[in-house]
Amino acid sequence: MTTQLASAAAPDRIPFADCHIAAGSRRAAHRVLESGWVTTGPEVAAFEAEFAAYVGAAHAIAVSSCTAALELSLRYLRLPQGAPVLVSDLTFCGAVQAILHAGLRSGVGPYELFGAHLARLRTARFALGNPCAHLTLNEAEPRSGFG
Repeated sequence: MTTQLASAAAPDRIPFADCHIAAGSRRAAHRVLESGWVTTGPEVAAFEAEFAAYVGAAHAIAVSSCTAALELSLRYLRLPQGAPVLVSDLTFCGAVQAILHAGLRSGVGPYELFGAHLARLRTARFALGNPCAHLTLNEAEPRSGFG
C-alpha cells in the first residue's frame, strides 16, 4: 500500500491522507479473502517462508501486531517471572502490555530515574520500540550490571 498526501483538499475539510492501494496488493488481499483463511493459512505460511528467506533465517513467525511480537520476544528471553523491564516514558502503551502479558514487571520513566537501580536490572530496555543490545548499554553505563 502506498500513501500520498492529498494534493487538493475540499475547502471545508483537511485530508489526513489520500491512500492508493496498488493493483497487486488488491489482488493479494482478494486471494486471501477468497481462500477462507483470513488470519492463518497458505498465504501466511508463504509470507513467513519468503520473509525467512529474505532475512536469512531458518524460520519466521507472522503475528498480528508489534505488541504480540514484543511479547514473544520477551518470552524468548526467558527472564525470571516478575523481572523488571525498563521502558521509556515515551513508549507506546502496547509495549507495557507485552511486558505484563509475558509475566514481567514494567518500570516506566525517564532513564535518569532508574540510575540507582540499574545494577539489579537484567532486562531488555526498549527505545522507540527497539530492544537495545545489552553490551551497548553496558558500555554506556559500566555499573549497570548488563552484559
